[in-house]
Amino acid sequence: MPIKTWVGRFAIVQGQAQEESALLRSFPRQRPDEEEDELYVLVEPASERSIEYAGQLVDAIGRMYRQDTLSITGAVLRALKAAQQQLLDWNERNLKEHRVGAGVSCMAVRGHSAYLAQIGPAVAYHVGGGRYRRIVPEGPAVEPLGHAEGAEPVFSRYELSPGDLLLIASPNIEKLLSEEELRAILLRGGDDALVELFRIASDVQDFSLVLLACVVEPDEAAGEAPAEPVAESAPATTVTPPGEPAPATASEPATPAVAAPAAAGAPPPPPDLAQPNVRIKGPEADIRYRRSTGLAAGLPRVPLQAVIALVVLAAVVVLAWFVVPSWLQDSRDDRFADLVSSARTSLESALATDDPAQRRAGLDAAAAALADADLQQPDTAEVAALRVQVDVEKAKLDAVLLLPELELIIDISERISGPVSAKDLALGGGGAYFLDREQSRVIAISLLGAEPEPFVLLEEGRDLVGGEIVGAPQHIAWAEELGSLLIMDASRRLIAVVPTEAGRLLPVRDADAWGSADGIDYRDGSLYVLDRAGDQVWLYLPSDSGFDSERVTLLDAFDLDQVVELAVGDVLYLVMADDTIVRFPGSVARPFTQAGIDLFLSSPASLVAVPTAGMLLVADRGNARIAVFSPDGTFLQQLVSPSFTDLRALAVDEPNGLLYILSGGRLYRTPLPPLP
Repeated sequence: MPIKTWVGRFAIVQGQAQEESALLRSFPRQRPDEEEDELYVLVEPASERSIEYAGQLVDAIGRMYRQDTLSITGAVLRALKAAQQQLLDWNERNLKEHRVGAGVSCMAVRGHSAYLAQIGPAVAYHVGGGRYRRIVPEGPAVEPLGHAEGAEPVFSRYELSPGDLLLIASPNIEKLLSEEELRAILLRGGDDALVELFRIASDVQDFSLVLLACVVEPDEAAGEAPAEPVAESAPATTVTPPGEPAPATASEPATPAVAAPAAAGAPPPPPDLAQPNVRIKGPEADIRYRRSTGLAAGLPRVPLQAVIALVVLAAVVVLAWFVVPSWLQDSRDDRFADLVSSARTSLESALATDDPAQRRAGLDAAAAALADADLQQPDTAEVAALRVQVDVEKAKLDAVLLLPELELIIDISERISGPVSAKDLALGGGGAYFLDREQSRVIAISLLGAEPEPFVLLEEGRDLVGGEIVGAPQHIAWAEELGSLLIMDASRRLIAVVPTEAGRLLPVRDADAWGSADGIDYRDGSLYVLDRAGDQVWLYLPSDSGFDSERVTLLDAFDLDQVVELAVGDVLYLVMADDTIVRFPGSVARPFTQAGIDLFLSSPASLVAVPTAGMLLVADRGNARIAVFSPDGTFLQQLVSPSFTDLRALAVDEPNGLLYILSGGRLYRTPLPPLP
């Protein structure tokens, strides 16, 4: 059976459903000797003033993309940069209150490959291999298009397999559905997800959505008539600032579509959108589904044989009227008893094991059996009692701890432009240190005073260390044994800085031989350096003057291209771009299982090892929580708080038992909770 991708989309404009809108359009492109690709552009205005400009922005991005002969990513990047420059030019000529900007999600599809580009207010979701992931812009890409000179979109690529989904939507989808509700809908599969999302969004005034799904099509569909080719034109287009007349453009041709199933309970869409649009993608896109053609013009004569068959059928129906109900009732009773028995067995199995993963699986199986039993015989006391037991055991396993109100130390966003990430926070010596990448400086605050005041600790081009001008700081880490903050600059020089004292250079042997310098950490006197280009983590033991020692390789044949962060505890941990964590008790990778957790990590932003307490803390951005694990990756506890709106980094003051949390630009403090 052939594997294909299809794209479903719809827009709600002032409460009315339609296929496309000013904020959502698609742009097919055909390059010579290559399979056709198609770009879907979804825009989220950053302000009320930006709404009138959004339609022209969508049109400009799409038409620039169509005209470009570069690869998909190159064409998308060039289209976004061109639109960005025109927005910047407009904003520079106008008052601040008249400036415009927008968040943009671009999804380009070719065959089974999808390319996602995001900038500004934007959100996307990916389901692959049964796992769910929320995707949002990070770093400079958080700024709306048109607001910052150096804003760069974030790109990601997905090779889709049957059952995989990729969704881009208006950010207000997160007001319509909780993370868990949306996850449950998407895991149901493309057809059901599209229909359910249309039903939920039908009451919203303004909303846009594009859903890409990979499916296996029945073989018999291959014999249907091929789809008619889509004619298109691609005249040059530029963004017209607000208040100026928009250039005339050729109307877009209608896209051949396959109707998705109707959403139960949803208001009927307008005539121009029979259902949320679904377009088959890929080289085998010539599938047509059969449609009903209505009643024939006249009714045929009924043969005698048909009359006899109808009489026999009526007799069977009368007999079934008396016999079948009792048989069905017996069948339902047997099915109910089997399900309750299965739920009891799964519950007993869960309670009998100490393995948290097996316990979670047993409880989930029991809950599923009870849900089916409730369909057979609703509201029975037996099912209700078992469900209470399952819920109690699940609550114990979930181990959710609501933290008390966090102590706000400082809002660093008022002092640092741009976001502060997990790699840009260090803690030690009674102070907190922030790496301000946009202004190439390190800012420090004292944690000992009542009202801490930030000050510049080191700045590119301003400070001299060892007679040399300091380059742009790239990485920071606190060195407890040295009582100093370690700063590595763009020239791979390692600088030890103590507040109120001049910095000093620490030699690091063979630093120029690294493939790259992508991160540092410090533990028990030793320096760790992440070298992604060299697929290695280097260990430097301390020397009299710094780290002038032979470097030690820590890994055996491991690809570090997708590593996001490293952390060192009793062993080495690497956080990967696919939301997984890998641990290295030796030179060979071992899995970090997350055994027993209710929801797997989503966009982990920071990992802090606390060896004395036997635990690791992970800032789980996608699930708005701090997940606590044992060193081998077994789930222990999850910490939640209303302040976790944008988790970024964690730090622990072990001697004083304090947990520091960076959420957005705010640094909070709270006592480190004990394990349950």
